[in-house]
Amino acid sequence: MADLGYSVRLIIESNSILDLILSIELSKLYEKVFEDKGIFFVKDTSCSSIVVQNQKVIGCQLSNGEIAYGDIIAVDIGKNPNVEKWKAAGITLYSNSSTPSISVDFSMRTNIPDVFAVGDVASLPLFVCEQSQLESSSIARHTTNHLANILANLPTNLDLHPHIRCSPFGFTFQFWGETNGPCYSYYGNIGIKLVAIWVLQGRVLGAFMEGGNEKEHQILYNVTSEAKLLNLSQLKLISDVEDLFSLIS
Repeated sequence: MADLGYSVRLIIESNSILDLILSIELSKLYEKVFEDKGIFFVKDTSCSSIVVQNQKVIGCQLSNGEIAYGDIIAVDIGKNPNVEKWKAAGITLYSNSSTPSISVDFSMRTNIPDVFAVGDVASLPLFVCEQSQLESSSIARHTTNHLANILANLPTNLDLHPHIRCSPFGFTFQFWGETNGPCYSYYGNIGIKLVAIWVLQGRVLGAFMEGGNEKEHQILYNVTSEAKLLNLSQLKLISDVEDLFSLIS
């Protein structure tokens, strides 16, 4: 919409953009990129209702009491799974994260026989974490196909490695894994190369990269999918992207 000359405001409930895959530091960096393109953010609030005047939509009422006026209103729904009703049915929830989810095993089975959960609503035992809720379209597809194969008694191999790829305004960034643990960022120039990794108990659980090539993308996929163990003392001495890849390759 910004490319068509519209002034665009994005209303987000969090206080940072792309908070599922970016650290606060990286979020501020990309927020500036979006603002330079004419996209601005209204944070820490949500759209509670649509404002209509003379049978025409003129904006949305925000939960902070303000009204965001606009000619076009687009609403994105479904970010937070509604799982509380399943708790009343006796299904075990995992609530040690900001978003409660349904605990399942690697067969997508809950604590109740013949009751399963797939997609963003499910959390699985992963890596060095007790449980982890993985929110991405790739995980939704993989867990659904995996369960379908199980129920049909077909061979199955569950790929529990989230992968997110975005290409806004001509630059491309990708994310693998999950944002658990401290984030270490290594900067090149915006639009060229930038890498961040999330490390918990010495293991690489998540990675973000802007730019790069297929070999580098594969390296990041490999180290996050196997939760590669790193020497943290060496990691803290690294200052650029190339030295990082030398360490983790």
